[in-house]
This record gives sequence, structure tokens and C-alpha cells, in this order.
Amino acid sequence: MISYKLTEIATKDGLIHQGAFYKPDKIGKTAILWVHGLTSSFYSDFEIFNRFCVKGRDISLGLASFNNRGHDMIAGLRQVDPKSPSGFTHANCGAGYEKFEDCIYDIDAGITFLADQGYQKIILIGHSTGAFKAGYYAGTVKDNRLSGVIVTSPISDRLIELKTNKKLAVNLRRMKHMVDKGKGDFLVNNLTFFPLTPRRYISLFAENSVEETIFDYGSEKPLLKFFRNIKTPLFVVLAENDEYADRSIREIKLFFDKHQRSVNYKSIIIKNAVHGFNRQEKTFARIVVSWLKSI
Repeated sequence: MISYKLTEIATKDGLIHQGAFYKPDKIGKTAILWVHGLTSSFYSDFEIFNRFCVKGRDISLGLASFNNRGHDMIAGLRQVDPKSPSGFTHANCGAGYEKFEDCIYDIDAGITFLADQGYQKIILIGHSTGAFKAGYYAGTVKDNRLSGVIVTSPISDRLIELKTNKKLAVNLRRMKHMVDKGKGDFLVNNLTFFPLTPRRYISLFAENSVEETIFDYGSEKPLLKFFRNIKTPLFVVLAENDEYADRSIREIKLFFDKHQRSVNYKSIIIKNAVHGFNRQEKTFARIVVSWLKSI
């Protein structure tokens, strides 16, 4: 059985995140920072983490996974506040409240944690919405502590919503109207599978949002201004049977292959895998660990 330590990090804007950390008896140079997806949490993917740790034993691979401000549907997070008698207040967070662009604070804190543990080769792995966050961080922040980026199941929320929800355009107009009326931070129900604010809805589902333009493979004229900025080693991992994809996975792979600008790039489709790599965790871990050993 793999043993993990529970730990916490504090972001530069004061949010406190819980997480799990695996540190082998003999510390190596390489560690993974896992960034979870929409409404997920630091403890949602332990089957994958265990496989990483087993496959990485020969290099004493470390691993950390933390909640981010988008964990679960709605969450109240402690936020450092020196003026408060307790030393902190609470902030409305969770997938329904988060501001996507602030993910850089969460990722920075996770990288800092691993660097403070002595790791010199830190690999950022994002899954689903976490892949968008990893891509955004790597494409906007110049962080010399980062040795590689892996984006896994980087599937657009907007495109599957566009395919399955005939009311998307109407809902977007309604949400933009609420923002204009100063109600952009009010929770709204029954628009998707979790309650969210108008600002969050727009970020997820509007074609020109920052979040959507990171991997905008559904646009006629993709911007990709963040993705094209990624120069560190980059690995794109796709699931052959991703249930959230609106088009052929091979088409999505070709899009990434065409537009990447990394100094060391690779992409792969894992056969028979679904979005979360369920029942393919061993294969997924083997492929990921093999790549990070190669860079």
C-alpha cells in the first residue's frame, strides 16, 4: 500500500488548500504536481497516483495533489486574513465560483511546495479542466522550476455543451445580461450539472473566453495564444473513447500536433480509454512515467 502525507499550502492570494504528498524513503530529483479537473478534488484520483508511484520507484518519483479553488461544486475555503481574530476568513470557491485565471496562484503554490521539498525536476500534470489550467500556467508564467507539462484529456466544455444543449446561446445571453446588471457573482441553478455564477458559466462556455481559447480546437480561427507560448517539454495524452469529446479524438490530436511550439513535444491516444482513464490507470501511468523519464 502506498502511504501519503496530508498537507496544506497557502497561495499568494491567501487561500489554503489541502492535499496529499507522496515522498519515497529515498528522495529523487523528479516529482509530479497533479491538477484535478472540474468539481473534482485532491483525493479523486488515487488509483492513478498509486500507479505513478509504483512505476516511478526506480527514480524515487515524488507526487503531490492539492485541492484548487475549483474543487467540488461549491466550497468555502479558508483565506489568510491577519486582521481577523482567527487569522483567516472564508472565501466562496468551488467550481461554481472560481475565476479561472486565478488558477496560476494554486499551481504556483503547489510547485513551491515541491521545490521546498528539494525536487529539482517538477512535472505539471493537468487532467480535464486541470489540463486547461496547466496549459494556461505554462503559457503565461515563466517558471524555471517547471521541467515539463502533461495535459491529459484536454476536452472543451463548450463544444460538448454546444452539441448537446440547444439553449446554450440563450443561456449565454442571459448570463451576460446578469453580469451587466451587477449580478455576475450570484449563483444560478439548472444551467449545468452544478450551480455556478454567470461569470463562471461564460468562462466555461463562451467561445472567446480565456479558458476556451487555451485549446480552442473547435474554432475556425483558433487563437491558441497560451498554448503556442508553451516552450517547455510538452506531452498531450488523449483517451480514445473520451465520452466528452464532440469529434474524433484523432482530429483533436492532429490539432495539437499542428499548433504546438514546444522544444520537446509528444502526443498519444490511449486505446480503449475513457475521459478519466478508468480501468486504464496502469497503462496511463506507464506511458506518463516513461515520458517524464525521457526528458
